[in-house]
Amino acid sequence: MSCPRNKIVVSSFYLGVPIVSTTKWLDAFALCLAAVAVVVVGFKNYQGDNSGRLLNVSYDPTREVYQEINSRFILKYDAEIGHRVSIEQSHGGSSRQARAVADGLAADVLTPALPSDIEGLAKLGLIAGDWRSRFPHNSQPYSSTIVFVVRKSNPKHIKDWADLIGPDVTIITPDPKSSGNGKLSVLAAWGSVIYRGGS
Repeated sequence: MSCPRNKIVVSSFYLGVPIVSTTKWLDAFALCLAAVAVVVVGFKNYQGDNSGRLLNVSYDPTREVYQEINSRFILKYDAEIGHRVSIEQSHGGSSRQARAVADGLAADVLTPALPSDIEGLAKLGLIAGDWRSRFPHNSQPYSSTIVFVVRKSNPKHIKDWADLIGPDVTIITPDPKSSGNGKLSVLAAWGSVIYRGGS
């Protein structure tokens, strides 16, 4: 199975059942997330407690999606396991969140924006060094896309990456030095050049 670009990838490949509706998709995604969290982001020295409280540490743009996924996971876990859990969320810049975990923030689930943030934690021995090879698609259950927001009526007719180098076009994007989305924007622009045969 190839990984479609610019689409959320959760399919029967992961769970063995077709996903036919948003509700089933969210349930499947919650289970996939739980599996990834348990196997990929489990900390070596984790001393579990029985409080039923989990901390999901993630980057800013995922706040709303994880609120919904977490609420569905709580219900599904209670129904299947018979134990009620609560999930707290911590959101911030991806690299800042990874640093907080490296400095001792006790995350039960960590979902950073960039693989480099996970690599840093693997180098510290906080997660398994082979985390990429544990699941299909380098353990990335979904991918993202970049969206162009243009002025009303799109007066400069911007439709693709090449249009961004047109005369009088101004680009506003987060700083790639400090933002995961900024880094992804730069990488996507570079990828579009490579795709067209450039370098």
